[in-house]
Amino acid sequence: MTGKTKLIGIPVAIMLAVGIGTWWMTLNRDQCLEEAGRIALPHSTWVVITQYSACGGAVAGGYTEVIARDSATQKQELLLHIDNLENVRTAIASPSELAITLPNVSDITEMKKRFAGMDIVYRFTPRDDPEERANYQLWRHHPSDPKAVAWWCDRLNQTIRREDLQSMREFYKCD
Repeated sequence: MTGKTKLIGIPVAIMLAVGIGTWWMTLNRDQCLEEAGRIALPHSTWVVITQYSACGGAVAGGYTEVIARDSATQKQELLLHIDNLENVRTAIASPSELAITLPNVSDITEMKKRFAGMDIVYRFTPRDDPEERANYQLWRHHPSDPKAVAWWCDRLNQTIRREDLQSMREFYKCD
């Protein structure tokens, strides 16, 4: 032995850092929440809160939630959970309706239709397209599924500037 110490390589160090960081963020999930807005439900002790969690940034992604919290008891109810960061807005549409506005292409994992005697109305932007939303969720959870790849490549063709399209098509292995 020549007395030189072998250090772990940079790629291994990066993978370790990412793994430890992701593990730490899952343990401290609630400490990463940032409130984005709140509205009080009429004639009620319930407050609706929109919150985001982005502890991991690009590493661990993030999520968006709309919760209801009873200001008297601190009891909480999850109204909406999206497995990524999205621009979500809430409003009282009428005395009996809570409106939640969110992007059509969202990875929704929890979605209540009614709460505290109010209907929850979801307004998708730019339009409500359940088929496109389902295709997005398929692509997000099964990116190598042939149907998901075909949908994603078609979406690239429709939304990406021509000068960027070829490199994107090559990267995603579109035919």
